[in-house]
Amino acid sequence: MPWPPKPRAWRSPPNNDPARAPPPCGPARGFACPGKARACRVAGGEAPTNFTELAAAVEKLKAIDSALALDTFKATCWDALRDPQAFRAAVMMAPIALVLQPKSAGAGETYKAPEALLTYVAGDNLPLNIPSRQCTLHVRLSGSADQLALAARIQQALALPAGRTRTDPAKSQTEWNITGADARVTRLFASTRAAPGGGTELRLAALLLAQK
Repeated sequence: MPWPPKPRAWRSPPNNDPARAPPPCGPARGFACPGKARACRVAGGEAPTNFTELAAAVEKLKAIDSALALDTFKATCWDALRDPQAFRAAVMMAPIALVLQPKSAGAGETYKAPEALLTYVAGDNLPLNIPSRQCTLHVRLSGSADQLALAARIQQALALPAGRTRTDPAKSQTEWNITGADARVTRLFASTRAAPGGGTELRLAALLLAQK
């Protein structure tokens, strides 16, 4: 099956897995659809609103190394995930110069740079089966990526416990679950696949799971 899969009708995602998230145009995807519009306008065109458009947007990104991607993810999505104000301040100081795109109706923020696409959602009133904080960084790496070696670097850089890795010719993914002092769980995903046009597409996602 090609990755990413075609979007299906929205059903509650088990365990808040972003791979089974609600329709791509909506708060849990970081894009909001005004009314019945199928696309969300941003500067320079339309923000990607489905998997095909997202893949096309990532294909156009300038290739970078994994160290720069990880430094950017750590500074924004990881260290400042819970606090929207701290997140926005972190974006301003991020190693990659990310630019906030004009906001459409609804939740979610989108940031762009020639090297990256970053989305952030902070919604404390979202349904219980949707994480209340979601931050995803999409980049394109030069050359191929060793998932196990990449996961080891991420684990060391973010001081994570052991994760679970699934490798596949089409897509590989490592998942970590971290329980905070307040007993809330943050789930982190690192996914890679061969990027159209060469290189490796890397998606790093952090989700603060809803309280049970």
